[in-house]
Amino acid sequence: TLFLLFVTSAQAQTPEGWITPDGLANMTVLDSNQQGVPLAQYRGRPILLHLWATWCAPCVQEIPSLSRLQADYASRGLVLIPLSQDFGADKVERFFRKTRITNLPILLDPNSKIFQSLKTRGLPISIL
Repeated sequence: TLFLLFVTSAQAQTPEGWITPDGLANMTVLDSNQQGVPLAQYRGRPILLHLWATWCAPCVQEIPSLSRLQADYASRGLVLIPLSQDFGADKVERFFRKTRITNLPILLDPNSKIFQSLKTRGLPISIL
């Protein structure tokens, strides 16, 4: 599923409880070393936030094509944030090694905080 998230004005109404682009920017994810990565560091750049997991069959099929997309559009500023819902970086690291993905960061959503904040119901989810 792909969602396009646009904010047209500061007065734009957001349904109660939904996260806004500014709300996402204020969130932090974890890298493979359990260090916080603030999403605010990507502010002002085109971002494709992709929620996925190694146990999700459609996700596993989709990630290699997203890796190619990142390779093709990185020079234009695209930032692909593959946010894993797995319980630990080791599963993602093994999957990336097996599929020879070297251009994507290993990022985790501890306790599915962002997944729940986005009011999503399944995986994979992509938000541009």
